[in-house]
Amino acid sequence: MTACHACSSEAKYRCPGCGTQSCSLACVKKHKEATQCSGKRDVTAFRAIGEFDDASVVSDYHFLEAGLRSLLPAGMQRARENSSSYDARRKLLRWRVELRFGRAGITHVEAAVGDRTSLRALLEALRSYSREGVGALRVLLPLQQRPANDPRFVLLPLDASLGESLRSHVVTCAVDGCTEGSTNPRLNT
Repeated sequence: MTACHACSSEAKYRCPGCGTQSCSLACVKKHKEATQCSGKRDVTAFRAIGEFDDASVVSDYHFLEAGLRSLLPAGMQRARENSSSYDARRKLLRWRVELRFGRAGITHVEAAVGDRTSLRALLEALRSYSREGVGALRVLLPLQQRPANDPRFVLLPLDASLGESLRSHVVTCAVDGCTEGSTNPRLNT
């Protein structure tokens, strides 16, 4: 039997940070206060091969995975920037919407657009991007899983809500819109 460091009862737990054994949450807290231990294992500390166990391998794997995530290429930036969320209380999906105004060369991002918002209402709030007015704009959604050299787009209705417009489409991280003629789009009909 191994004794608890704080109260000498039978120990059930081992501190990942320093290996001190304890029997309860109260004793763990006493240990942390007395020794200023963080309770976290130093993932970069040397471990002899004889001390390696399954938990060590899993911990090292998570450490390497976290490091890899911090080194993601710039192309993976969308996943980090995605602010889409679901408000369960209001039963409302909030999208991160990225609008690209092709002729003007401007990209505008709205972090949380409700799925009941119409594209017309969203664009009217941004009317400075269009000289012709909102009615002259076409909002195009790129189809997913298309070759880069053969993009296809779906024309979205301005008066429909964002949720209705996207209901039957695959959307990854953002909705991309562009103005007419900006990318010489091929419409899927």
